[in-house]
Amino acid sequence: MDIRRTTTFLVSVLVVLLTQTACTSVSSSVEGKSNDIENKIPVLMYHGILTDEEKQLRPDNSSYITADSFEKQMKYLKENGYHTVTVDEMRHFLAGEMQLPRKSVMIQFDDGLRSVYRYAYPIMKEHNLDGVANIITRRTYRDYGDKWDPSRNQYMDKEMLNRISDVFELQSHTNKLHFNRSEREKSDFLWKSDEEVLSDLRKSKDRLSEYGNVTLFAYPFGQYNSESKNLLEDVGITMAFTTEHGYVKSSDDPYELKRIGITPSTSFKDFKDIMEEK
Repeated sequence: MDIRRTTTFLVSVLVVLLTQTACTSVSSSVEGKSNDIENKIPVLMYHGILTDEEKQLRPDNSSYITADSFEKQMKYLKENGYHTVTVDEMRHFLAGEMQLPRKSVMIQFDDGLRSVYRYAYPIMKEHNLDGVANIITRRTYRDYGDKWDPSRNQYMDKEMLNRISDVFELQSHTNKLHFNRSEREKSDFLWKSDEEVLSDLRKSKDRLSEYGNVTLFAYPFGQYNSESKNLLEDVGITMAFTTEHGYVKSSDDPYELKRIGITPSTSFKDFKDIMEEK
């Protein structure tokens, strides 16, 4: 009887020890993995790029950074092993269906300016980085002439959009509602009726559909209201970005996502701090 009790006791101790070892092993494994994943993603918001010389034509325009600055930023991302997040990956991340590498970033360009094709596209292609271009589609059908003119805003045409589509996912920034009337202090996206907004969103998606699936939206001037989400959902948009400063977390409302604007005043140190802030 004593032998049986002793044997039973020893077996119980062995089971406890094995269980503790297994739990410690699992805990260490999870802790190790947590060091390699990220729950806070910087989404960089750009608009246009000019050379140093061209920038002198528009010194006070905060929408355009220099090509040298952009090259330096993209080189930093490449050399430091950053993963550029795709639209589909961001959707899965927000749904809690995917973990992203610790060094992850999404690169976005708003409006569809021609300088994206002229400068951003070749730089990103050289460094094997992917991005998102949020296009105001009606402007791609206007004739801005073949000659490059850095003194004014020119937009990419359909041929240019097609060429950059191996680096950029082309997403929506409205068809023609990116217009802010000063007397109303809000964009046409908020001022127009629901029917007009829905029609515009469908037109935007239809024009971009030849380049791929359109599920991302950038609010014009970052403006939105409580009805915006419903309208976007109605046309199959699953995420929308504001101009509010901050990082994207998996717990965020997918229709109120923050971004970090990169402007001429963003120094290289500022850029590195943005990327390294964890």
